[in-house]
Amino acid sequence: MKHAFLILISLFVIAEVYSQNDSIKPLGDRTIEVINRRTQFIQKYADSLNSYKPNNNKLPCFFYRSNFDRENSELLTSVHDGTSLRKLIIDRVINIELLISVVESNSNKIKKKPKKAKNASPYGIIRFQDYSIYELAKYRLEELLNEYDMGKKAPNYPDNGG
Repeated sequence: MKHAFLILISLFVIAEVYSQNDSIKPLGDRTIEVINRRTQFIQKYADSLNSYKPNNNKLPCFFYRSNFDRENSELLTSVHDGTSLRKLIIDRVINIELLISVVESNSNKIKKKPKKAKNASPYGIIRFQDYSIYELAKYRLEELLNEYDMGKKAPNYPDNGG
């Protein structure tokens, strides 16, 4: 029994000594700077799109830039994982008139999906990169139109208490 106890204590000490000290590291100054720049960038685009008044089926150039995420890759917070900047911008758009114009547009350019990098690493995944700007705008429009039926503003949405 004494030997089993000593072995158990020895294993505990070895595990404690060789385990990682701290697996969560604080964000560095550069990461915080990138997050702040990205937040300002996203808000600037969203504000511009929210104030846009569609006319004669002319849409802002943002909707025609299928490789927008790759063009602005310096604003991604992580090399290994990130969310599409197009998605983050569209999620802040509340201009229903503009979104309807996008969905009703006959342009094939807005339905074009982003090109994937030829030597893309499987670790460099950008969530929502496989969606065209048309699809993102369509999903956002559906979300806004159904906000009171299915979203957080719906009368049957559970409150924080359960």
